Parts: sequence; structure tokens; C-alpha cells
Amino acid sequence: MTRKIHGTCALLLLMLFSAYGQTNEICRTRSSAFYTAGPTRSDTFDITHTTIELDFSDWSSQSLDGRADLEITALQNGLDDLRLDLLNLSVDSVWVDSTSSTFSYTSPVIWVDFPTSWNSGEQHTVTVFYGGQPTTDASGWGGFYYGNNIAYNLGVGFDADPHNYGRTWFPCFDQFIERSTFTFKTLTTGGRISQCTGIRTVETLLGGDTLWTEWEMNQPIPSYLPGIAVGRYYRYTDSFTSMTGDVIDIEIAAQAGDTADVPGSFSHLTDALSCFETWYGPYHWDRVGYVLTGQGAMEHPTNVAYPAFTVDGSNAYDDLMAHELAHHWWGDYVTCSQAEHMWINEGMAEFSAHLFFECLNGRESYLNRVRNNWQQVLSAAHLNDGGFLAVDGVGHSNTYGTHVYNKGAGVAHSMRGYLGDSLFTYGLQQILADNALDSLSSASFQHQLSAATGMDMSDFFENWLYEPGFAEFGIDSVSLGANPEIWLSQGLRATTKTYENVPLEIGVFDASWNMEIVPVVVPNGSGQFSLSGLSSTPEFVVLDPQAKLMLGMTYEEEVFNAPGNRSVGRSGMTIEVIEENDSSYVRREHHWAGPRGSLATVHPAQISVNHYWSVRGSVSSSFKAMATMRYDGRVGQLDEDLANVTEDSLILVYRAPHTETWREYPYYTKDVMGNSSNRLGRMLIDSLLLGDYAFANGTTTIGLNDDRGQAPLRLYPNPAEDLLRLDGLDQESAYVIYDELGRSVRNGRIKEDESLSLVGLSSGSYHMQIGEAVLPFSVVR
Repeated sequence: MTRKIHGTCALLLLMLFSAYGQTNEICRTRSSAFYTAGPTRSDTFDITHTTIELDFSDWSSQSLDGRADLEITALQNGLDDLRLDLLNLSVDSVWVDSTSSTFSYTSPVIWVDFPTSWNSGEQHTVTVFYGGQPTTDASGWGGFYYGNNIAYNLGVGFDADPHNYGRTWFPCFDQFIERSTFTFKTLTTGGRISQCTGIRTVETLLGGDTLWTEWEMNQPIPSYLPGIAVGRYYRYTDSFTSMTGDVIDIEIAAQAGDTADVPGSFSHLTDALSCFETWYGPYHWDRVGYVLTGQGAMEHPTNVAYPAFTVDGSNAYDDLMAHELAHHWWGDYVTCSQAEHMWINEGMAEFSAHLFFECLNGRESYLNRVRNNWQQVLSAAHLNDGGFLAVDGVGHSNTYGTHVYNKGAGVAHSMRGYLGDSLFTYGLQQILADNALDSLSSASFQHQLSAATGMDMSDFFENWLYEPGFAEFGIDSVSLGANPEIWLSQGLRATTKTYENVPLEIGVFDASWNMEIVPVVVPNGSGQFSLSGLSSTPEFVVLDPQAKLMLGMTYEEEVFNAPGNRSVGRSGMTIEVIEENDSSYVRREHHWAGPRGSLATVHPAQISVNHYWSVRGSVSSSFKAMATMRYDGRVGQLDEDLANVTEDSLILVYRAPHTETWREYPYYTKDVMGNSSNRLGRMLIDSLLLGDYAFANGTTTIGLNDDRGQAPLRLYPNPAEDLLRLDGLDQESAYVIYDELGRSVRNGRIKEDESLSLVGLSSGSYHMQIGEAVLPFSVVR
């Protein structure tokens, strides 16, 4: 096939034909098995600049007609040939320094023979004339597209191996570490223009509607990051004044039907730029650019391929806009050295999208997104990605999965929590400066962050990045007397590796709900910590009250001043307050690891190994509430260990705050929702107490009399003022009364119909424990 050779004038065309007019023969065949994504070629050759010319004048062919000039420096002596990557196109000829070269091409590999050997330090130019129908990825995402009267590329393929997909439209070293600067030259007709990475340096009408355009990308980038789009685009322009004082042009290209919506959908673009400069340092590119395409988004620097449907005039996709912009720091400016370290690109960009909302709307907006993201990670990452994975070192099929994007974002947030904002910002800025326009591995990230901040981050990376699963912390017990102390323990899910040296905050509340933060470092999964030095008497405690770490716990917290409902949210528990004449603070926690403590031996049972709930806070004497928790025993769900056949033996167990023993809860009903074999149902609590709740397997005793027909125990009146009576007790028994914080406030022995004095107990919620029975009651004054 005869190839077209491009130029800006007839003289140039004549010169090109004179220099490259010969036809090459393929003199040898080499297997494409030599093709790898690894960095070995970059140890031998350095591609310093790539010029790509593409002729789009034959639009109806929906093909590529191109030439690539690769300026290459030899890094070793005695080099005789070169391997380039090019996928499913045809190669017409190859030239080395204006000399025709023999070559072989079996997609995706071109082998080029040098006329003479190259030695270290020599600079040469390899020119490839190529064309044909471009490839899109089997996943439906990635490659070079024609559609909706535009042509464009997406620089990675989700299924492609390797994922780098520059090879779909130009010859290259298709890997993460090889970088070059680029020149793009396009010939377009029919009112079409080109948008490429970099800055536009030439745009000239050659005659009629034939347009010649040139772009320069002055910063070196890997082969997957160059971006091009061709269509009947209109350019929306703006500018941004950088923290350096430079005025940076903004250009957003859209087709006619989308132009009116561009200003609205990008109204927060400069806010995002200011945010990321504040956290990460200056924007280091010559232009800010987005081009609307059929699919996306793809972080081609200065020319982000951005899905047109998201530009609707609203800010509904601000998170996507910010994510792609953040890649200009994480992914483009500093790039992961291998796909296994993709969290550096995608996890950091997703975290940055959350961070943008803190800059825009404040801390609560940021935390809402961070916590919603983590809820998704805990509940679905292992289902989406086929198991619990480490964030670093993912396999090929999960490079762009939930663990990398979403768990990676949560890990970045926790890294911020470990370091504090000042060290976090300084450390990241130092990493960006030290690895500017270069690649970075996870191990290098760890070592450089430790060096920059002065904090040893090895435990953090070992637990959060290199291991699968999660850690969760629970409060085993609290002493809130003259010398207050707290005992913490760690639970693990999908990992056996204890999280070491975790900086955890304890929120200590007084009776007026004023909170003081007590920071501790949990050295090896558990510990006893002093809460002394507080400015007021502690009333109750919670862990990580400012959500600085994304651990295996999600929660909702509310203040109730009247009856009302709250949805499940991130707590896994709905709540309906049916009485409230004062104010109550309730925190519903869902712990995504098995509970500690022992089960009462009266019902031998297996307690959940995957999750439990804690209800904490301070409730008034008038507070009465119901709650609902759903169970799901299907494959991969939290209750698979308990309800993997039927739901018949599933029960709800409870322990009072900060006690050890779990017992069946006396005030619930199991609702199998019409089918006891589908492993789906719910537990309906008709009287919610502060304390911990879990699902277990066992034989229920709730609502059942023993062989002697004993009636269930009942306290009355409830609420009570000064006296309390007990029905259903067949013999004198020991009792303990606990307050709402789990503190023992009274104990003794009681008989049937005996009145128990409540003098000395203040208004509030209590529960009495008699044997295995837990009986809630309230005192009103």
C-alpha cells in the first residue's frame, strides 16, 4: 500500500519523497513473544522526543494515516536493533536517520534493524510510516475511537496487557517509566480541528477547509498519556493565576450541542486548581485542558478526555472533574512505576477528589465523602474484585478495581490522619518535587515519605498498603472514676497481621457533651490507656471521633430532641425513637470484624466472626427507641458464617457496655421476611439499650418457658421513681444494676415481689442483670 506523507507545502512534500521514497522489505520475522511491558528497553535506549503526524482528511475511512519520528539516545554500546510497540496497524516503511531500514512487524512488535551499530551517547532518529484501522480494548474502554463525528484516544485499556495503550495509535515503548516530549501535527478537513496534549503552536488553513495544526508537549510523559481528539469542536477559554504568579490558560473543547453547558459544569475548576496547589504545590503544566469525548475520563495532561454526558451545566460531576485534574500531580507529574503500584495514580487522585470538597465546602463535606467511600470499600470491594486484596501489588485484572481507587483513597486519608496535615502536605510536596516527571514505586513512596516527615511509615505501609483486610478497634472496658482509664482491643477482618503503632484518638465527653481529645498510640493491637488530666468529669467515650482513620468501623451519630426515625446510613442499623422529652446523643457503630468477649454458656453458640454493633452515647430518662438490623447470609456477605443454610438458629446477642459476656437479647423478634431459607432477614429490637449487639447461632430462649412453666422476668413500674419490683423470679437471686455507661452502680440479692429502693440513683437509663437475664428500666425524678 502506498502511504501518504504529510507536509505543510509542496517543497516539504518533495523533500520527504526524496528522502523516504523507497519501499522496505521485511527481511526477518521475530515472535511477538519478545513483547513485554517491563522497563528493560529504557536501560538500553532513551526516547527523548516523539513527533506524530496524522492525516484525518479521509474521515470516512475511520482509519489512521500516520508517521512517527522517534529521537532516541543510545545508552549502551554495540546496539544493532530496536523493538517498538504498535498494535494491529500496518507498517509501510521504517527509516533510521534518513536511511531505509529493514524491519519486521508482527503485532504488537516492530523489530527495526540499524544500518550500523549504535554506541552509548549517540543520538538517532527512527521514522515509522504506518496506518490502518485502530484498535479499541476488549473491555469497551481504551484505545482509539471513531464515533459521534469525533476521533479520540483513551490511553489505557482495562483488559489490555499491559494496560498502557499508546501503541494503539503510534509506535512507542509502551510502559510507565519511559518518558519523552512530544510534537503533534494534524491535517484535518470538514471544519474539524484537533485538540492534543500540550500547547497549540501552529494552526493554519492550507486552502479551502484543510487545516494544519501543531502542538508541543514540553514536559516528558509516558506513552499512555499523550491525548488527541479531532472533531468539530468549539473552544471555551479561561485562565488561572497560579501560586507562582504565572497565568495559565484554560481551554475546554466541546461540540456545538455541549458548549452552553461548559461554563456551569466547570465553574469550580479554578477552585480545584487552587485547592491542589495548596496541598501539593504548583501546577507544572503549560495549559489546563479538557476535551469532551464519547467515553472517558482519561487523564491526558492538559487535554483530559472527558465524557460529554457529564457536562450538563450542573456541578453533579465535580468529583470527576477534580479527580482528573488531580492526576496532573498524581499519575501525570509523578507516575507509578508499574501497574501493581496503581494506587499512586488512582488512589491518590480519588482521595484528591474528596479533598477538593473540603476546600470547596468545608471539613464535613469532605468527611461525608470519605466515609461514604469507606462504607463502599468495606461492603463491596471484596465482591467487586474477587476477594480481599492488598492495595499495593494488585493483579492485572484488578489494576483499575475498587481496592486501588476506593480503598487507595481511604488509605491516603488515613495517611493524612497518621501524619497530621502539616507533615502530610510537606511530605507529599517533597515526594512530588523529588520525583518530578518521573516514576515511583510504593517502596520508594514509603521511604521518601518517612525521610521527608521524620516519621517511620513502615508500619503504616505494611498494614494499610501491603496487606489485605482491615483492622477495627473496640472498647473493652472503661473506668471513669477518679483515675479514668480505657482498655482497647483490635479486631481483624481478612488479615492475620496486627496493625502496629496506630495513632488513635479517644473522644471523651462530659455530661454537657463537651468533647476532649485524648491521643494514644496503640502499639500492638491492644492496650490500657490513662484518661487523666481532663478538664471535666467524663461521662462517655468514643473512638476516632473526628474520623481521621478509615478503620473497620462505620457509624452514624445523632442528637434526638423528639421522636423520629433515622435510616441505616453507614451504621447498618435503623433507629426509631418513640419517646423523647429531653435530649439524647446516640452513636450507632457498625464494626466490621468479629467481637471479642465470651458467650454465656446457657446457650452454647457461635458468635459472628465478621461484624457487630455498638450503641454508645448519653440518653435521657425519657428515651425509648426501637431498632432494626438486617442479616445477609449469602455468599460473600457478612453473615455467611451463621446463615449459610437456613436462618433457624440465628439469634441476636447483647452485652452491656464494657462487659465481657454476650447473652441472647431479651427484647427482639426475628423476621425471616417470609422465607427462612433465603438467608435474608432482619432482627427487630423493640427496646434499644446502650451496649453491643451481634448475630450468633444458638437455641433461642426468648419467649419460651422452661419445663416448670416459669414466666419471663418483668420489672415494674417502668419508668420508676423510688421503688422497683420484680415479677417472675422463682427464688432469691443475685442482681447487678448497671448505668448507661456500663458501670456497676448497685448490687445485692432480691426475691419475688420484693421492692428494691432506687434512692440515690439519678434520672437515666439502667439495666439489671439477674443470671442470664438483662432487664432495662429507667429512673425518672
